Amino acid sequence: MRHGKYRIFVINPGSTSTKLAMFSNNEKVFETSVTHDASVLNSFDSVNGQFGYRMKVIEDFIREEDRRAHSR
Repeated sequence: MRHGKYRIFVINPGSTSTKLAMFSNNEKVFETSVTHDASVLNSFDSVNGQFGYRMKVIEDFIREEDRRAHSR
């Protein structure tokens, strides 16, 4: 069995938040919860309709984390 380095990015969308976590092998690199305004979520016809909005929130978070990591 090969033992290399692996990463897992976890996305857990909830009713009013999206939880995010990154693991490198068995070590948690970060964990956060992004709270969403209920009125924004209610503006979508369905939970599936929120996909684009939530993906943008996730992408913005990743970009900001990357900027912070490179400025340290």
